[in-house]
Amino acid sequence: MSFFSSLVFLYPGPPPAITLGDLRAFADRLQSSGLCRPSRLTALELKFGEAIDSDYEDTMPMEWNEAGTSGRFLEYPWDYEARDKDWNDLWPSQDFAEKRLYRAYLSIGSLEPAVSKALTAMSSPETTYEFIAPDQLSLQIGPAIPSTLETEEPICFSLLSVKLSGNGFFTWQPLSVYWDAIRSSSPIATISQICRDSFPAPEFDRLDDLREDIGPLFLNDEGYKAGDWIISVSETG
Repeated sequence: MSFFSSLVFLYPGPPPAITLGDLRAFADRLQSSGLCRPSRLTALELKFGEAIDSDYEDTMPMEWNEAGTSGRFLEYPWDYEARDKDWNDLWPSQDFAEKRLYRAYLSIGSLEPAVSKALTAMSSPETTYEFIAPDQLSLQIGPAIPSTLETEEPICFSLLSVKLSGNGFFTWQPLSVYWDAIRSSSPIATISQICRDSFPAPEFDRLDDLREDIGPLFLNDEGYKAGDWIISVSETG
């Protein structure tokens, strides 16, 4: 079995209204931060319209068979799609800058080798599966659910997220061990500051409940303060 997982920065609670111009300013800071470089996976998908939190529909709808045992992904009706272009050519014209976004996905690029290395962990050089190696940076407007391979009842509390994704999974070791190894790294500090500057999270009135609900998935619980985004993980296999 192959695993693909993400270190996730999550805006907690109801998101602000976000225009295309807001998203572009946020994305420009991430893209110019020195964390990543363009790749063939660079892509932008946008859906304009309703408030982001008008529902929790994701952008990967499934069509299931009658028994509910198998299904296939359906194409999502994006209003705008672009990929494999230079950064400035990736975006719609400024005529759309004030249009509000309902859903969005942006693959910003490949992490610089030094950044990927700072976030990589492995059990030993001989191990073939006990590792995590983030190598892609993306952001999303849409449901983002922190979870591990063992999470039985995942909880969605965020509709705005930044992800550092790659092959592997986190929970071959305690999450606290991984967090202790990366918490003071430059990539974590840089992304945390950009998220906080661009969309500071207001005081979250369900914070204590959330701590109880997601437990060790709240990586930056210690030292968390109003304005911060929650840092967590998402594992798939």
